[in-house]
Amino acid sequence: VVIAAALAAFPFGSLATRLQRFPVQRYAALRATPAASAATVEAIREGTAETLIYLRAPILHEAATHALFVNATSMADTDWESRRYMKLYVYWPMALHPNLKRALLIAYGVGNTAKALTDSAGLTSIDVVDISKDVLDGSSVIYPKDADNPLRDPRVRTRVEDGRYFLQTTDQQYDLITSEPPTPRSAGVVN
Repeated sequence: VVIAAALAAFPFGSLATRLQRFPVQRYAALRATPAASAATVEAIREGTAETLIYLRAPILHEAATHALFVNATSMADTDWESRRYMKLYVYWPMALHPNLKRALLIAYGVGNTAKALTDSAGLTSIDVVDISKDVLDGSSVIYPKDADNPLRDPRVRTRVEDGRYFLQTTDQQYDLITSEPPTPRSAGVVN
């Protein structure tokens, strides 16, 4: 009886279709733009501790922006406003200290800050630390071409671990340490 009721309520494949609408609706409500209203789910990744949903908001059939939802919470996107302020985490320190060589980024997100780091020719070494291997692997969703993907830059080394623990245990020295972890409203972030 339970199986018959489940199949009647959610015919094969309809559960995923129905559930995929929720992050799209949230994104559209957050952004309130025509592109956000036309967003679609581009990829879903089931990680060991989280579910990642990548949205694509097209403009004229081209990928204009991407958004990352982790456990149904909007974490980061590539719209111009987000790219602008996230890149300032790199450009502002570089303006104050133009001879930076080694950089550390904690919390990769969708790669806006990492892209600013790799676009900075003076940096010789860039370490990226994220607690989620799946977030790092998802970079290929946002940057399908290796030439654009900041994690494919030969100066970049990635590590999957907690950023705070990494800083406590590493003997590396950095000229620039930047981070934009999820907001404390997300479970576990305050720790």
